[in-house]
Amino acid sequence: MSKLITALAIFLISIGSTNAQFFNISSINTDKFPWVSTIFVAKDGDNEFIKNATVNQFSIEEDGLFVPFSKMKIECFESQDVPELSIVIVVDRSGSMEVPFDDKKPNETPWLKVREGVEAFLNTIKFVGRTEASLVAFSNDSFLGCPFTNNPQSILDSLDAIIPNGATRYDPPFIKPEYLFNGEWMRESATSLLKERPANMKRIVVFLTDGAPTSPPSTIEIIDSLNYYNITAYNISFLTKMDPSLNEIATRTNGRAYLVEKKEDLAHIYTEIAIEAQKAYFCELSWLTDYPCYDNQRDRTADITFKGISPYGRGTRSYVIPERFIPNRTWDKKTYSFGNPEVGPNNSIIKTLQLVIGKVDFNLEDLEVIPDNQGFKINSIKNSAGTVVNNNSIVSEGDTLFIEVEFEQFGTKTLRTATLSANGKPCLTASQLVGGTTDIILESPNGGNVFTVCDNININWNGVELGTDVHISYSKDSFSKDSNFITTSRSSTYNWTNSPGPGKYKVKLRVDPEARYIYALNEKSSGKSHGSSIALSRDELFTYSTGHYNDTIKFDNTILSNSGNTDIFLAKHNSAGKLIWANSLGGDGLDSASGVCVDDQEQVYITGAT
Repeated sequence: MSKLITALAIFLISIGSTNAQFFNISSINTDKFPWVSTIFVAKDGDNEFIKNATVNQFSIEEDGLFVPFSKMKIECFESQDVPELSIVIVVDRSGSMEVPFDDKKPNETPWLKVREGVEAFLNTIKFVGRTEASLVAFSNDSFLGCPFTNNPQSILDSLDAIIPNGATRYDPPFIKPEYLFNGEWMRESATSLLKERPANMKRIVVFLTDGAPTSPPSTIEIIDSLNYYNITAYNISFLTKMDPSLNEIATRTNGRAYLVEKKEDLAHIYTEIAIEAQKAYFCELSWLTDYPCYDNQRDRTADITFKGISPYGRGTRSYVIPERFIPNRTWDKKTYSFGNPEVGPNNSIIKTLQLVIGKVDFNLEDLEVIPDNQGFKINSIKNSAGTVVNNNSIVSEGDTLFIEVEFEQFGTKTLRTATLSANGKPCLTASQLVGGTTDIILESPNGGNVFTVCDNININWNGVELGTDVHISYSKDSFSKDSNFITTSRSSTYNWTNSPGPGKYKVKLRVDPEARYIYALNEKSSGKSHGSSIALSRDELFTYSTGHYNDTIKFDNTILSNSGNTDIFLAKHNSAGKLIWANSLGGDGLDSASGVCVDDQEQVYITGAT
């Protein structure tokens, strides 16, 4: 029998230990960007702080991309003298706390989230020495839910017994005076409770509300009373606009006010307050993130999993990278025109392009002309001091690169375009190169401006080779709505003899864009594969292709293997046909892609069936 009791006791201890495991994270700090960090608190099955967590116990997924361990680090801090605290936890028990977030989930209420938040706070506080906490609940009035105790479970049990109802008044939980009832002093506010605590201990009140006060609070009296008894206020406004009094009370008592707009964030805020108030033991998890190349890349979401407890601890935090960290790389021109020189090296045109490196240093890997068969070549690269800049160099913030580019026509005079790409980190940048222009120039009548028709009109132009189809049209309203085709000519002049009657007209000339072969790739598949769509980035530097395959498919040296019947492939190439990356998407069944597109910020979207 004794063995059975012992076994049962061990089993109960095991269950209690499992329930005691805890993990929570604070908001994400970007002050040391590109390193970002969060404070985490973790407890093991014995309710002890975990002090030996390592990066390989963590998984960080930021906007769908996993952070490698090599870009993560952990630093833990433990105060040698953990301050003793006297804590009053104040919670709003007004009727709105019982209103479900969603009618389909009647049990998920604000009160449930408050309970989770208070539990996170108590799990983070280190109850050393004389440290104790009490609970006050309020609506139209306040009452003592639990007297001072160093047992967190007593407070949670008291919280569970509260039934929210009533209105919302801020004064009672802060400054309600003590009173005699049946010969006993009743203390039901932060000031009446904390003023009786030892003066050499830090006194704090953690106040939460989910609504505006039904009557104006006595803000100055609350501040004066808290300061008189040396009480610091941490005020939380949960899923509602913060009343200005709460921010003023917190600020003027050396505390802080928190606006919680997402129910999932409340436990994080309670944890953050506990760390700030006591700074007993906590760890900082940091990771190296990417610079935002565009403004819409500043919003990030990190999903963090801690595998050091069972079940795993999880937390999700969103953050915004400050605008000052967007790298600024500026060309003095977006497009550089080299004119239409004669064929041959003796007629080449040389221009110096300027690239200004702003805000963040640039790790220049190389400069590349894509494609490299259009007659453009880089002669030299120098910085603002006139020093030659080589590949794999650091170009300092505020410096300027002077890039000498030469253009030579070869074979025949024709339109030649290429992209000058400055490859490197963070954020590559590129400019367009144009030579052998086929921009048609209307010389007469009046350079294309509005003119008055009389008899025959001679239309003359240049800028294109003889034999090029030139489409001629006219309009009575500057081509806003009206457009009339005249003819197509392969000469450099046209005598318009059948002009309409007297009036004001405008002439327009157009040449067809020239279709040119750039590159073709044959990706090798061990089974059946099908390409369904291709898209071009806004800067025309990259192409994105998608389709599906049923075994393996090879892009350059990257081999993708499917995980089901058919999977989707998505590949990115530069304008010279060089593979940037290739990914596979799909599950156990039939997955196929029918289309791909890319927006102005180079975010890629695919559509299909799974």
